[in-house]
Amino acid sequence: MTTSNKRVLVTVKPDTYATLERLAAAQGDPVATCITKLLDEQRPILDMIATSVEAAKQGRQQAAMQSLQAMTGKVLGKLSDAMTKAGRKKKS
Repeated sequence: MTTSNKRVLVTVKPDTYATLERLAAAQGDPVATCITKLLDEQRPILDMIATSVEAAKQGRQQAAMQSLQAMTGKVLGKLSDAMTKAGRKKKS
């Protein structure tokens, strides 16, 4: 079976792996699937980080700052949504 997905070998610290194991177990997934899901969910943020770093490397500091500000806004929005959702579950 041919797949277009790419494989990456990643080395993590033991405490990071333990956290990933806990999360994977809570989700009922293997650790590799857990990592894939995390990266896929955070891809928009990773894109913004890449854009910011590229802009800074090219000397476009204003563009880098704007990208970082947009990223921060999105992250805070997602955090707010997650906390609201968690609060609703707690009340149930």
